[in-house]
Amino acid sequence: MERGCPSQGECVTNGRRRVSYGQRAPHTLYSARMTLRRALSRLPLRWKMAIVSAAAVLTTLVLVLTPVYLASRSTLTTQNAKRLAAIAASAAVAIPASSVDSIAQLGRNTAAFVHTRDVLRRMWDANGGDTRELTNGMAVVSPSASGFRYLAHSSWAAGQPQYSRIWEPPPGLADSLAVGHGAESGLYTDSAGSQLTAAAPVHRADGSTAGFVVVTLGTTMPAIVTAAAAVPVFLRN
Repeated sequence: MERGCPSQGECVTNGRRRVSYGQRAPHTLYSARMTLRRALSRLPLRWKMAIVSAAAVLTTLVLVLTPVYLASRSTLTTQNAKRLAAIAASAAVAIPASSVDSIAQLGRNTAAFVHTRDVLRRMWDANGGDTRELTNGMAVVSPSASGFRYLAHSSWAAGQPQYSRIWEPPPGLADSLAVGHGAESGLYTDSAGSQLTAAAPVHRADGSTAGFVVVTLGTTMPAIVTAAAAVPVFLRN
């Protein structure tokens, strides 16, 4: 307690009593608040009304445009997935089931692999894809006891180590592929980032499924604009 202060919260200076209640706000924050308050109080009325109107407009825009943006993004994702499915179906028509069976049985040192990979490369390139990108692209996979094996890929040469991987269908595809149907995924995230995937079956003459053409595209890549918007190219054998 300071000298001349008879009790806590009270001080006597030059015969006058000064009373303090609690602690003041920090000087910097207090000064800033007072400066802002004085500045606003000095504004003309029309400026104050303009500020209030602008705040109301911005709030309305946020409340209205946010749901519109989310709905538009969902619609665009669905459309892109449908277009990828069309590209996969086009490639599935161009690749014979006999080629898929030949690669699965004899490996990639075959004419069937050269033809299948050539179809995938040309189809991916025609639809705006980048054949130098190892993660995205078009692939042919076949079911096995351990999962889906990669048989050919638009960006992988015959001896590349990526063929040792097992392809796992993203959410929403496994059930359709199990019964031999094509399908497309929603937007999902894996180690490569946000992705869209579509698959189409390659059928044998008896109606059984030899494998699937799988198209995978990262949604952060510039290629999604061209690849998803392109018209699928149908190739003939």
